[in-house]
Amino acid sequence: TRDVVAPLIDCSLSNGVAEMTEKIDDQNEIVARDERPTSNSGARERLQNYRLQVAGNVWIPDTWGYEDRLKDWADPKVFDLHSNGLVMQSARTALIEEDCGRDGPAATILPA
Repeated sequence: TRDVVAPLIDCSLSNGVAEMTEKIDDQNEIVARDERPTSNSGARERLQNYRLQVAGNVWIPDTWGYEDRLKDWADPKVFDLHSNGLVMQSARTALIEEDCGRDGPAATILPA
C-alpha cells in the first residue's frame, strides 16, 4: 500500500480545503481514507465537523433527575434567607433617597 495526500473540497470548512490521506493498494483501490482539516481552519469549523460526525449518535434524556433542585433554586425565599434583608433594605433606602431628590410628584413609600 502507499499513501496519497491530496487537497479535498469540503463545504463545511470556510476555506473549502482539508487534507485527505488515502491508502491505495497495488490494484489502485482505496483501502483506507483519513480526512482532517488543515491547520488554518478555525475552532468554529472543527466544532461544525464534530457536530456532523456525532449527529444522531448522542442521546439526550427528557429529564435529568435534578428538577427538584431547580425548583428550590427558583424560589426567591431561599435568597431572602441568606441576605437577612440587609441588602434589600439598603437598596430600598437608596431608591427612596434618590426619589426624594428629584422634582415631581412624591412616590408612595410603602412599609417594609
